[in-house]
Amino acid sequence: MWKINYAKVRGVFDDPVQLFDQMCQNLDEEAHRSRLSSASINDTVSTPKCIAIKIHCLFRNEIKSYCQPNISWCPWQTSGCTPSLPIKGQGTIEIWQHESIPFELRISNKQDPNDNTTNSYAIILKVDTREAQLGTVTVQDGHVLRVRDNTTEPHQVLQMDDGHWHCYWLTFYGGHRMVQYGIGEIRPKFAILEAHLEEQDKASIESISYLHMKINNNIDNKTMEHFKDKLKIFIGSEPVIFDPPLLVIAPAEFSPTHPKNTNGVLESLLKNPCRNLYHEVITFTLKDNSFPNFIETIEQSIRSQNGWCHRKLKEKVNQFGKPRYETTYLCITVDQLENGKIMHPCIMKIWPPGHYSPVHNHGDAYGVIRVLHGRLLLKFYPALSINFRQNPSIEQLFEENQVTWMIPKLNQTYQMLNPDMYGSCCITIHCYQYETDDQMYGEHFDFITNDGHHIDHHNYTPDNNYLDFKRMMMMESMHGTAV
Repeated sequence: MWKINYAKVRGVFDDPVQLFDQMCQNLDEEAHRSRLSSASINDTVSTPKCIAIKIHCLFRNEIKSYCQPNISWCPWQTSGCTPSLPIKGQGTIEIWQHESIPFELRISNKQDPNDNTTNSYAIILKVDTREAQLGTVTVQDGHVLRVRDNTTEPHQVLQMDDGHWHCYWLTFYGGHRMVQYGIGEIRPKFAILEAHLEEQDKASIESISYLHMKINNNIDNKTMEHFKDKLKIFIGSEPVIFDPPLLVIAPAEFSPTHPKNTNGVLESLLKNPCRNLYHEVITFTLKDNSFPNFIETIEQSIRSQNGWCHRKLKEKVNQFGKPRYETTYLCITVDQLENGKIMHPCIMKIWPPGHYSPVHNHGDAYGVIRVLHGRLLLKFYPALSINFRQNPSIEQLFEENQVTWMIPKLNQTYQMLNPDMYGSCCITIHCYQYETDDQMYGEHFDFITNDGHHIDHHNYTPDNNYLDFKRMMMMESMHGTAV
């Protein structure tokens, strides 16, 4: 169908990027219709149905798509613990737990998990409080688990009950004969266990069609209904085989041949509400002909003991627990400009040299962050954990005018740092929107306290609003004293 509509679509979307996005959507919808037709012909197992949302981005000079698992599956609303996978030979399974419950995932080419015929093939993930194992079960190994990778590290196995949700994931792709397991956000760089399977197994992996799940070593869903509110399971039709870029690229720079960018998400392909948030922050500027030394005045106010910025920073030393001056930064609400224009509420943050945020998690936020002045180092983590230093991090330095982004379950846990220890301050503008919270446009997050021993919650309290703050800086600039 998409071939038939190509000329029509091309006539509407003359921009090649928009055309690309529309063609991807058409392909996704056609694949979805095909799966529905197949399911109606032979619907022996209840299969959740949902169109996946994809993020199209530039990765190593190629345009690729990243897809989160978003097909919600509940064993207690179906006939058993064996759903069919949306697409043979590939996919991602995500398990969220609010209580520490041992589990086993078996993805196989047989609907019966006990089928031991000669062509049966299964990939197994077993996770409990002592160990996580990733392996295969084949006729060549006597239908006994062959462990391909394992770990007994406490932060890599089943997490202890702590009142928070924990995410465990498995992704596999027959085309690459690859399977990975991780905890937290689904990214290859956050994988804990990994196996690259033999070439002769490729056809068997590509025939995998079913997911079998044991919860607390039990496959009978009726006896496990008391876990119903403590487990969330999501199935994705796509494997996660690359790390989605952190940088948002403007249309003029979105090209595999552009010298500045080899990785990035195109601004116009951001999914709403992120795209709307991007448009709010991208036009904001600190440059003002009537106040040309605005930034210099802010920096002087930070350095001077009588400056408003310095005094406000001193007031905030215990904001994140044990007093620590380096974890202070200023938060200025931006919701109206000098010309009277009303903005979607944003937050301007001012980072003195060497200052940083705690590691924190926004939970379910959509958001964008743009660097207005200076440089910002972002360190992303797979999950919010007291043991975060034991987990791998993804670090990226953002320069002036560069933008990063977040959506629920991706890019949510991070730390911000002004890396210029003895240089300029860093100024950023942030815009958030939450899916489930009454504070739709505010900021709130869970964070690791300054002593590193606890996780606490923070609700945004502004230090000032933008227009009042700017007037105050003008007064300091004119008089050279605190106002």
